[in-house]
Amino acid sequence: MEKVFYGVDLGKKGGIVVLKNGAIIHKEVMPLVADEDVDVKAIGRIFKKFGVENAHVVFEKFSGFFGYNKNAAVSLSRQSGMIESLIILMGIPYTKVLPKTWQKVVWENTKMLEKADGKKDTKAISLVTAKRLFPKENFILPKCKKEHDGLIDALLLAEYGRRKGL
Repeated sequence: MEKVFYGVDLGKKGGIVVLKNGAIIHKEVMPLVADEDVDVKAIGRIFKKFGVENAHVVFEKFSGFFGYNKNAAVSLSRQSGMIESLIILMGIPYTKVLPKTWQKVVWENTKMLEKADGKKDTKAISLVTAKRLFPKENFILPKCKKEHDGLIDALLLAEYGRRKGL
């Protein structure tokens, strides 16, 4: 039985990607209830649909409030707890990983792009990486003009799990 990796990018603009045999078998934006909270029931249905046996969930470890406004930080902390509780209740092994940790692994062999201020452009680097690893995949949602960051990060989180053999 091939292992299934779930990548979950937290946030109202987050996403969930399912990898099996190194291929994307499912992707969707973060399901929400009333455009506010993550829809834990919908996430549970995704896990059940693609399997909890021989599966592993990877999502970002929320590491604090730096760079976030208070409301966003509270929302992300709450979502993280809700998703972690769901995963525990469903008995699925999981890994919470800091952004710098998963990025170092999956960004390997990707040119580091910078913003005008000289800082790494993490969204651009992730997009280039995702397109390099999955060149036929489309990350643009209907009626949108640019790629969905949440789907890209969710994909790279799942790929991190696959590469690390979690």
